[in-house]
Amino acid sequence: MSSRDAESPMLLVNDQATSRAIGFVVLFETATDRDGSSGVDVRLGYVFAESARGRGSGTELVSGMVDWAREQPAIDSIPGGVRTDNEASARVLPKNGFRPTDSHDGEQMYPHHLD
Repeated sequence: MSSRDAESPMLLVNDQATSRAIGFVVLFETATDRDGSSGVDVRLGYVFAESARGRGSGTELVSGMVDWAREQPAIDSIPGGVRTDNEASARVLPKNGFRPTDSHDGEQMYPHHLD
């Protein structure tokens, strides 16, 4: 594994029906210390091909990532961020339990605490 992959792994997203690549996911880990116990926040980033947009792929992907993260004892939360002009992603995150908080530099933050 390269040092870049160790820092922020990138995962390819394939269409289940066709096995064609339709996007990718990038995960950024940040160490946490909550109530004296250590864990991680895993920031989620994703991009889809234009041909895959509007078909529910983002909602399905984020739902699967939340389910996966809940099974990982070290993960405390999955913060996400969306450019304020990206209305499609701004709809995906709340569908999966993310709640908007602060915004800055044209990005709305959506944390999702897994407890």
